[in-house]
Amino acid sequence: MGVLPRQPAGRRGGRGHWRDGDRRARREAQPPLGLHPAVAGAGAAADVRGVVRCRGHRGTITTEAAMSQARFPVESDLIPYAAGFPPGSRWLVLAPHPDDEVFGVGATLALAAARGVEAHVVVVTDGGVQGDPAEREAAATAAAAALGVPPPEFWRLADRSLRPSAAALRRRLCEAFVRLAPDVVFVTSPVELHPDHRALALAVQRAVRAATLAGLREQRPGWVAAYEVSAPLAPNLLVAADGGWEAKRRAGACYAAQLAFRRYDEVAEAFATLRALTLDGVARAEALHLLPARRVARLSGRGWAARMGTAPAVPGRG
Repeated sequence: MGVLPRQPAGRRGGRGHWRDGDRRARREAQPPLGLHPAVAGAGAAADVRGVVRCRGHRGTITTEAAMSQARFPVESDLIPYAAGFPPGSRWLVLAPHPDDEVFGVGATLALAAARGVEAHVVVVTDGGVQGDPAEREAAATAAAAALGVPPPEFWRLADRSLRPSAAALRRRLCEAFVRLAPDVVFVTSPVELHPDHRALALAVQRAVRAATLAGLREQRPGWVAAYEVSAPLAPNLLVAADGGWEAKRRAGACYAAQLAFRRYDEVAEAFATLRALTLDGVARAEALHLLPARRVARLSGRGWAARMGTAPAVPGRG
């Protein structure tokens, strides 16, 4: 039986040794406390599918053989069992519509404000499909006050108009990276149900990639945190939300018109209860999938989404 290399996804060196196929990953900043390495895709155990042929001193191991020998994952391989908190002191929180910032990461924002984190919320569309845009902006401003963060910035793009390939949106995102210099960019995940949620996630990925390819590291955030609103993601960071939950409830109540249309607050409560399942002594939690921005830039849109769930509508490129 051949010996599996330490890095199945790496490339073979000139003298029969395996090299790490991603040297830059070694230089990444230390991940925040509570970040789950397996779900983040770090290390051999995270993805046995990358093993195609592994040469050992006695032959070749195929993918099927390697998978049959791999330890079957248990719960702690799939989800964090300890709470954590996103890194950095400057955050950019992108909401596709007025209310996504609250029902997605409202408690995390309230906790961040109490810690002195500078959180800048940008509402990308006007939300006009589900209400009067002016009323929704007023609700978003009131919700921000309830969370203890500054009033949002409104870009007022048309609701349900976002496209990941839109050059104007990518330029606007890159400009925000330069102007705000965020340590972390929060965005709805690419496995969300709403097309604007998915499109904004992929537009952020393209903007991060554009900054990376241009060599403008100072214009690129350090981390990208995907959050959930309408569809669960596979998290690698769980934030204990109890301390910020009342602020989240008050902020959510500011969106009375949206709650009359659909009980998004109850959906958020259900998600939060589910997310606390593996956290002892925690009643509610908010889930994130956090990766270094340079790693997000190297993935395809489908590859990034695959780390969080199944998203058939995510294109293979981009």
